[in-house]
Amino acid sequence: MATLNLIPNPSVLGAQIGIFLVNYVAVKKLFVEPYLAVRARRAALTIGSQDEAQRALAQSDKITKAIEEKFLVCAAEAKSVRESLRERAQTERDRLLAAAETAAKAEIASVENKIREELAAERARIPEVMKSLSEQLYHLALN
Repeated sequence: MATLNLIPNPSVLGAQIGIFLVNYVAVKKLFVEPYLAVRARRAALTIGSQDEAQRALAQSDKITKAIEEKFLVCAAEAKSVRESLRERAQTERDRLLAAAETAAKAEIASVENKIREELAAERARIPEVMKSLSEQLYHLALN
């Protein structure tokens, strides 16, 4: 019967170790090191890009806040100018209305006086016109 030899053969073991080391070095040089280099480079670029993006975002936030502050200041100034213009326009309108009202009252008083004078003149002519009409009617009735 054949016996199973469990003692390692040094020449086969040496050859297997040699093949393993050659494969290890080949895999390390051809795959692992380039992968790690690319990964490290990618991480550096990504982290750099992320840092730049964060800086750009922070700067954008600062600029946005500055713009918002300037907008609020401008809005307050515009409101102040608008109120000032409104008050001036209101004052001017009131002045013009008062002047127009005074002129209208004077014109109305003048016209009323003229009407009164003309009415008084016409009333003064009534007896004369009545006398003339009575005479005409009398002459017509006799003829």
